[in-house]
Parts: sequence; structure tokens; C-alpha cells
Amino acid sequence: MKSEQHNYAIYDKETENSIVTSNSHSSCYALNSYTTAYLKANYTDEFICSLLEVTINSSQGERYDKAELFEKEFKRKMNIKFLPRDLNKSKVSYTIEKRKDLKNDIKKTEIRPSLLCKGLGLNAAKNIEQHQPYKDMRDLVEKTDSSIVDTRVIEALVLGGYLGNKKIEKVKEIVEDFVKIRTDIKKTAKKGVESADIFS
Repeated sequence: MKSEQHNYAIYDKETENSIVTSNSHSSCYALNSYTTAYLKANYTDEFICSLLEVTINSSQGERYDKAELFEKEFKRKMNIKFLPRDLNKSKVSYTIEKRKDLKNDIKKTEIRPSLLCKGLGLNAAKNIEQHQPYKDMRDLVEKTDSSIVDTRVIEALVLGGYLGNKKIEKVKEIVEDFVKIRTDIKKTAKKGVESADIFS
């Protein structure tokens, strides 16, 4: 049926019945809906991680708040355990650390949240992941790229809970510690002094 319209009502005069149909997009939507439902039912853990990935990587302003809401919903409705955010264990992507396996007494799937959070961009998250693990703040400062991992990134990590359960009041203190270490490293580099492990 050729038409400029997007929706049609095909009317049969004999039976006085009509069928409402739509443009070709409806077939694609049906296929996408079926595929999504299949993945959610059969690959639940991967589906959850994918949805959270898409959410935090979208261009919407409130993407991290939306991801947190999804996490709460999955925790409540789908019996998923979200592990703590951790500077040494979180990756750029959400990761499945343990799968639900009742035979081995694992009652819930355990998912580790992404490093991405408010104030921490993709480049910084990749740089942090690339050099994991970190022993302490000095190790973080020495291993990461100073042009990418700056005070805003450290503040975001503290507020996001990646440096343990630090109180918001401690943010300023931790950022100052970061700046002091970075300044000390720059000063010693200018003097030609470098720290080295003589036993490795």
C-alpha cells in the first residue's frame, strides 16, 4: 500500500471491520522488543551490565543518578548484589564478579560498579584502570597521568565512594594531600631526584 502517511486504517466495507497498521518501523520495534526480552530472560547478568553501561555512557545530564536508580531496582527486584565501589577493583565497565550458582552456594550475582561517576570522565577512568592496583595516594599520584588525573578527579573518587567510606568533610583534606604529593614529586623531578626500588 503506497501512502505518504505513517499510520493507516484499512477498512473492509463488507465486514465493516478495519485494521490499523503502522509504518515499517513497527517491525523493527517488535524485533528489538523480542530480542531485549529474550536477553533479559536468558542472560540477565549481562543484560543488567549492558543497560548500566549504556546509561552511564549516554549524553544525558543525569546519567549517573539514573544508573544509581537502576542499581537500586535491580538490587530490590532481581536479587543482584552490587559490590562496593573500589579504586583498585572497579573497572571502566560494570563487571560480573560472581554469578548466581545455587549448587555452589552463591545466592546472588555480584556486580562491581564502573569507575565512571560524576566528575570523572572516560579518559581519567581508563588511566586509573590501566595502573591498578594502588597501595596509597602516593602510588596513585606516581602511576597516573597528571594531565588527566587532577584534583577534580580525586574529589569525584572520594564523593563517589571509591576511596572507602570517606566523609564529605574529608574531601578537602584528601584533595590537599593529593596536591601536596604531586607538588613534592614535581619538585624532586626538577632536582633530578627519582625514587627507585633497588631490589627489583
